[in-house]
Amino acid sequence: MRVDKWIWTTWMVKSRTQAGEFCRAGNVLINGVKAKPSKILKIGDEVSVIFPAGEKKYRVLEFLEKRGKQESAEGFFEDLNPAFESLAAEYKKSASAQKRDTRKVLGRYGDNKLSKKDRRKRREFEEE
Repeated sequence: MRVDKWIWTTWMVKSRTQAGEFCRAGNVLINGVKAKPSKILKIGDEVSVIFPAGEKKYRVLEFLEKRGKQESAEGFFEDLNPAFESLAAEYKKSASAQKRDTRKVLGRYGDNKLSKKDRRKRREFEEE
């Protein structure tokens, strides 16, 4: 089975196009070697997928004929790093902290945008 199709059928990515893009970008490794989307997988191969939050490793146990429900794909691969969820949560936390810091630098309301309180003050001043 092709590596892009296997990544897609086991619900590691949302679409087959995205699986191909991951492969072409060099974010998919089979037994430590970068893989093209058309690379054929064998049972027992170790597949590493590099996500923005970190690298996740799997071992191929079986192949799926079609992409079904996510729960049905559970027994077709072995997850070799169970601590990935904590890494993903840490990445999300750091990403939100970066956004928050960026917001502080840019200003609370953006360029040329007044807050409701400021608009009220301006209206009261213009009425006088």
